[in-house]
Amino acid sequence: LPLYGAYDPGSAQIALSGITNYDRSILISTPALGKDLSKAMGKSCACIMRGHGITTAAESIEEAALFAIYLNELADINYQARLLGNPRPISEEDQEVFRQMAARPKKQTPGVPGSREAALWRYYVALTE
Repeated sequence: LPLYGAYDPGSAQIALSGITNYDRSILISTPALGKDLSKAMGKSCACIMRGHGITTAAESIEEAALFAIYLNELADINYQARLLGNPRPISEEDQEVFRQMAARPKKQTPGVPGSREAALWRYYVALTE
């Protein structure tokens, strides 16, 4: 559920754009299985693979890794909210604001993270040092 917006816009975008599911619990080890997973993902940037984990996809490796971090935060907040009761998504009005933000065209070269993504990537890398 999109339980927040400005707290973490990246993960809010994932919630709003939808997270697909891949029902097989198998290692994606052949081109055919890769095509099957790709078909299940469609245009989504995140997919939950049943009994296996997640897959994310983006214009750069850094952005795909950030999507994994965003998805983890989104899952954690949703889990905690459900423990506390019946979570309420942010308002439709606020959801629309974030959808419009996501719809803005990005000027990004494939394989190269955008400026925001590059800054976030440097932040997470610094945390590991």
